[in-house]
Amino acid sequence: MKGVCETRRNRFNPFPEVDIRKIPYHPALQQLRERYSPDPASTKQETGYFTAADGTRLFTRRWYKDGVQRKGVVVCFHGLGGDSEYFVLFADQVLAAGFEVAIHDYAGHGLSGGIRGDIDAIATYTRHAAEYLQHVHARARGLPIFALGESMGGTVLVNTLVDGVGLPPIEGVLLFAPGIKIKSSSVSFKDVMMVLGMVLTYPFKPGRLSYSVRPVREKTLKDGLETMDPLHFEYDMENPLHLDRVSTRLILQLHKGFNRGFKLGPGSMKQPLVVFLGENDLAIDRDGVRAFVDRSAAADKDFIVVPGAPHAMFTHRSFQPCWETVRTWLEQRALKREG
Repeated sequence: MKGVCETRRNRFNPFPEVDIRKIPYHPALQQLRERYSPDPASTKQETGYFTAADGTRLFTRRWYKDGVQRKGVVVCFHGLGGDSEYFVLFADQVLAAGFEVAIHDYAGHGLSGGIRGDIDAIATYTRHAAEYLQHVHARARGLPIFALGESMGGTVLVNTLVDGVGLPPIEGVLLFAPGIKIKSSSVSFKDVMMVLGMVLTYPFKPGRLSYSVRPVREKTLKDGLETMDPLHFEYDMENPLHLDRVSTRLILQLHKGFNRGFKLGPGSMKQPLVVFLGENDLAIDRDGVRAFVDRSAAADKDFIVVPGAPHAMFTHRSFQPCWETVRTWLEQRALKREG
C-alpha cells in the first residue's frame, strides 16, 4: 500500500508517489553515505505513520542496528523544506554506539499529511513534536531520550521546550546550526524584494507558495569558494521528498519562532546541551548562538565551532572528526542518567 495523505497538490510541491515499505535512499545521499558512513549496510530502517491528536498523519522513520546493546534513543527534527531521510547520516554514525534514531516529517513536508509547504502556526509543529517525543518515549522501554534539532529543526525543538507541554523526560539536547539567530548578511537584495512582495500579498493570499527553499549556488559561496559539498547540493536540488517552495505564512511563523526561541529558549534549556556550528555557516549568526548558549539554564553545556564546516555539516569532510565527540557526549549523558 502506498503512503497517501490528505494533501493539496500543486505544481511546486507535488506529493511523491512512493511505497513506504521499501523507500530507496536518493542516489546522491547513498553516495554520501558510502563516502562518510562507517557501515551503512548494517543500518536497518523501519517506516510508518504516527497520527497526531489533530488527525494529521506524520510519516516516521526509525533506524536501528541488530546485535548492539541499546543505550538510548535520539529523536531528530529536520530543516525547512527537508524531510527525515537525510538523518540516516546521523543514524549511521551513532547506531553502533547503542543509540537508535527516530524522526518524523513535519506536517506539509516529506511524506506527511497537511497542506504542502504551508502551516497555520508554528505551534502546530511544536505540538506535533511534543506528541511524537511522547510517542517515542512510550515505546523506548525506559531508555533515555535525547532530542536533536538541525537548522529549522533547532527552531522547532527550542520552541517545543519553551512550550514545555506534554514532554517526556529529555536527557540531553543536541543542536546543529540551530535556527535561533540568523545572520543579517545572509539576506540578499533579492531576498528583501521577495519578502516585500510576500508582505504585500499576505493579507490576500497568506498560503501562497512564495518562497523558494531549494538551494541557491551563490548562497553556498564564501569569498568565491564553495562551502557546501557539491554532492549534497545535488541531493537538495533533486530529492523529490524536498519541497520546492513554502508559503508566506510559514516564513512569517518561522521568523516568529526564531525570535521567541532566542528570547525564551535559554531559560527552558535545563537539560545537558551541546551546540555545533560551522565556521563557514553563511546563515546562522555565531555571536547570537554563543549568547544563546551562555544564557542557557543548563549547567552542562558546550558550544563547538567546527573549523571549515558549512551550514550542512553532516556531509562535509571537516565535520567528520566530530562524530566521535557526538558519540562520546551521548554515551556519557546516558551513563549519568543510569547512575
